[in-house]
Amino acid sequence: SAGGPGVNCDNNPVDPIFKFDRNTGEILANFGVGVFVTPHGIYADTEGNVWVTDFAGNAEGTKGHQVHKFSPTGELLLSLGVAGQPGNGPDHLNQPNDVIVAPDGSIFVADGHSGQNLTTDQQMDDARAAGLTGRI
Repeated sequence: SAGGPGVNCDNNPVDPIFKFDRNTGEILANFGVGVFVTPHGIYADTEGNVWVTDFAGNAEGTKGHQVHKFSPTGELLLSLGVAGQPGNGPDHLNQPNDVIVAPDGSIFVADGHSGQNLTTDQQMDDARAAGLTGRI
């Protein structure tokens, strides 16, 4: 809820992502159970893929602090960041809030807690000096 604690999906048996037909309201797909702790930002790219940030980690340190890309039907295609391990080192994200994909395919992640720049070849660079945070 707005201003309250995030929804903990870690042990919830319900899919946290639903795709609806915008004209009829019919559920076209639902997916994501078992993947997230606290899904936060969501973006659908021009190919219909769904990108979702997972803001927090679970107690076991096995999920969270990642960005996940799903196919239009809900197949997990890609995960960025190290599951359950926040940080500002190589390949880590720290509480990613949102994600967007530019027309040229560049991926941008709002990850203000790590101050990192994750390039498309998945190498992390310190971007603090350049004023960049969370750019993938």
